[in-house]
Amino acid sequence: MSNLYNEESIQSLSPLEFTRLRPGVYCGSTEYSTQLIIELFSNALDEHNLGHGDVIEISVSKDNVIMVKDNGQGFLVNEQRDDGKTVLEAAFSVLNTSGKYRDDGVYEGTSLGLNGIGAKLPTFLSHWLNVITIRDGRTEEINFKEGVFENRVLGTSKEPNGTKVTFQPSEEFFKHAEPDVKYLEKMLNDICGLCPNLTVIFNNKKINHPEGIEYLVKDRAGKDIPVTLPLIFQEKKDKY
Repeated sequence: MSNLYNEESIQSLSPLEFTRLRPGVYCGSTEYSTQLIIELFSNALDEHNLGHGDVIEISVSKDNVIMVKDNGQGFLVNEQRDDGKTVLEAAFSVLNTSGKYRDDGVYEGTSLGLNGIGAKLPTFLSHWLNVITIRDGRTEEINFKEGVFENRVLGTSKEPNGTKVTFQPSEEFFKHAEPDVKYLEKMLNDICGLCPNLTVIFNNKKINHPEGIEYLVKDRAGKDIPVTLPLIFQEKKDKY
């Protein structure tokens, strides 16, 4: 076998092809599909930190169908871009697409997601993905199969604003296609300790820690180290 490359050796892959070939570049560990949930949860948390939405729902079914739902602003509905895609479709399928790049943007100082990667991972690395967004009474629903856009449905709704994403991670890209539930439970408890006004419903279990940092201190200290009269300072900014 020759170890000299020629013109056929150099390949250019599409973002979908590259992500599916090298999922670890964006996911880090591919032991479990946990990162796919984290990316969507982070977007919902950004909305909460901006002052939109106080409940995030996450569920994982027995057949590993995952749902992440928030009551944030919702996406702009059927907002067309120059490339023919809507804002919602691009947010879930066009790599490096984000509303969080500008230093003076609405998410400045509050965002966990900065690179326009997050929501594309569950799209690209799942058998199928469905997302429906509601904004000011209008709805847009889109579907993907194996990372490829299938269809769009527009409508109306009397439900509050928000976005719901449902998907099934593919075992092709993960050693375990299911997420690490124990890791998620701990992470969500910690986040709710940092965000005392947030409620997370994880597999029908309500997580909310209105005592905030005090919860985290007592949780880390454990039963053997009593913590009494903790002194906590909190700074509030307009963004939060």
